[in-house]
Amino acid sequence: MWYSAGVEPDEYAGLYRHGYLDPVPATLQPDLGAAAAISQPIQPAVSVRATDELPESIRRLGDRPVVYVSLGTVPIFNQPGAFGPLLAGLADSGADVVVTVGAETDPSALGPLPANVIAARWLSLAALLPRCDAVLCHAGAGITLAALSHGIPLVLSPRGADQFPTAAACRAAGAAQVLTPDQITPEAVHAAIDTVLTDKSHRIAAERLRTEIAARPAPEFAARTLLDRFVLEA
Repeated sequence: MWYSAGVEPDEYAGLYRHGYLDPVPATLQPDLGAAAAISQPIQPAVSVRATDELPESIRRLGDRPVVYVSLGTVPIFNQPGAFGPLLAGLADSGADVVVTVGAETDPSALGPLPANVIAARWLSLAALLPRCDAVLCHAGAGITLAALSHGIPLVLSPRGADQFPTAAACRAAGAAQVLTPDQITPEAVHAAIDTVLTDKSHRIAAERLRTEIAARPAPEFAARTLLDRFVLEA
């Protein structure tokens, strides 16, 4: 199309001509390639609204470890049936489990739940994550970076898109156990959660990433810098 219009194409279609905001710590993406020159590091934004309150059932947790379970908000990844082996593996884990299923799904679709599981459509991550000891999720960028921003170790079960390389990077950094779809059984989930809750190396690696994330510029500072760059180039 470029040539048919008489235009010489830009390398990478011009994607790296200006700049972009990058919330991913360098440990998880050591090689930015062509984007390195225009990357503006920022912290992932996990904000708290004044109205963000957790249900009483969650606020009173605290005697046992708390595991948060999420398969994101995209229906192709968070079908109710996908939660079955995850929750079965956590039923006798010695932890309390909080699971969110997304705004489009009724928690009742999960069927009968183990006694240690609390289910909801949506909860504020900023309010919930400080109470959590581990996160079991699909390696979506949002929940993964939010958990690492709080120094929480992960069990990752990637389903598609960029989730597989994200999970591999977190495992390489020492902050996660990874279970691919063909490895998901209640027994495997139980073992993986037990590992991240008891093996201090995962917590140490997650806290190292938290420190790295916290050292990056806050989103408002980085956005100002990027805007100034565009204004100067205009």
